Amino acid sequence: MSLENGEARIEFDDGKTSAEQLAAAIDRLGFRAKVLAVTDGGKGGS
Repeated sequence: MSLENGEARIEFDDGKTSAEQLAAAIDRLGFRAKVLAVTDGGKGGS
């Protein structure tokens, strides 16, 4: 999380939720949220 840049990095299980659903939940808490990028975090593929 970077308060200076106003950005946060979130790791999540995309089998249970999506980046868009997480952004919507953060919006409901009163913060502006948008998805900048989605990566597999190096866990996918071989």
